[in-house]
Amino acid sequence: MRRVPISPKAAEEIRKQLDLFEKRFGRKPLPGEPVFFDPETSGDAPRPFDPKKLMHQAIAALRAAGADEAVLYAAEKTDRLLTRDSYAAAPRHIQQEWDSAIAEYREKIEKR
Repeated sequence: MRRVPISPKAAEEIRKQLDLFEKRFGRKPLPGEPVFFDPETSGDAPRPFDPKKLMHQAIAALRAAGADEAVLYAAEKTDRLLTRDSYAAAPRHIQQEWDSAIAEYREKIEKR
């Protein structure tokens, strides 16, 4: 197993999540179980978050915060939410897909 250094804030958030897990399921997480689980699922086993649901929630929060609608359109269209850094690190075909979605949005707006 490889150790990865994390910030004190990240360590605290993980501790909080482990406490939440233990309160919800009455035990520590087993190997392979998601520590960050979907609290809305029922049952006695943790389930990971639905990626589509997370994306929808992230886009809704960003929209409420006034984020650029072209970026939100691209996120919805590509199922990715790229930051400047993740865009720069992404493979060229991902960048092209993102750029095309941004351009498509801008063209739709200009036609109005």
